[in-house]
Amino acid sequence: VDNQVEVRVVDDDGEVGVVVSEDVVVVSEDGVVAGFYSVVLGAEPSDDVTVTVVSGDTGVAGVSSGVLVFGVLDWFEPQTVVVVGVDDEVDNAGGQRSVVVSHVVSSVDSVYNEVAVGSVDVMVADDDATAVTLSGGGIVSEADTAVSVEVVVELDRVLVAGETAEIPLNISGDSVNADDFMLTLKTGVGINTGVTLSKRTSLTPSVTLTGVDAQTATLVFAGVDDEVDEKAETVTITFGDLTDTSLGTNLGGGVTPSNDQNPATADNQATITITDNDTTDTEDTGNDDTDDAEDPDNTDESTTPDPTLQQTARKEEKDQQDG
Repeated sequence: VDNQVEVRVVDDDGEVGVVVSEDVVVVSEDGVVAGFYSVVLGAEPSDDVTVTVVSGDTGVAGVSSGVLVFGVLDWFEPQTVVVVGVDDEVDNAGGQRSVVVSHVVSSVDSVYNEVAVGSVDVMVADDDATAVTLSGGGIVSEADTAVSVEVVVELDRVLVAGETAEIPLNISGDSVNADDFMLTLKTGVGINTGVTLSKRTSLTPSVTLTGVDAQTATLVFAGVDDEVDEKAETVTITFGDLTDTSLGTNLGGGVTPSNDQNPATADNQATITITDNDTTDTEDTGNDDTDDAEDPDNTDESTTPDPTLQQTARKEEKDQQDG
């Protein structure tokens, strides 16, 4: 539209000061999600006002604009500060790091020079996974179910308040079923802090570590006696699917299996052998007198005659006839 003039009325009755729009911003440490806030003066200055923006730790987060200058003609125009997280390779407790961005004011205008300005708390969301290691194994027996072995699930750091890690396990082996073993938590002072075991009577149990100081789960594996004659069973315990993001609470990067970088060893696997104590009854052959007590009428299954016994029997029969 022709012959129009835009008029902007600026209130110059505001209070002297520097206004920061946000108290807290949240960013990702990979830099994809940045944080934004604005800075503006509260009243007109008599000279330029410089606001220096300072990150408390540039290794955690940096700012796009280190210096903001407000003049007598644009003091009322908000200026934007962009906050960007800095990536690391550390699994941070609580799923985040934090840093404070502060502001320092300087000006020839004595009213604005060194005026106090609020700071901004920056939360940097972590994207590094919490590593977990599975170890243990050994030999147990049906003959002595009191003999057990330990299986250990351990995080690479202790958890803090509000954090939870659920670790699914898979139990497998030829002819192995859930009736072949017992899986329990080891008891004792200072053992299994914040640890629970679920679905322990299945082939897919799960260990959950929760809260302050939770780090290590120690499981006890024992054989169960049965009446089946079978060969020794080899049981293998491994991790289930750790890619499920719901397994971790406040763990920024979730949970991942550890790697000892040794190709000659199997990472995160516990192998257990269950030995059998059952035998199969054998049939009486008739050639062993030691089983006569169990076979009083000597109903032997063998049909092959003994030549010596046959010869003796014929001789005794002939002597009786001659007599």
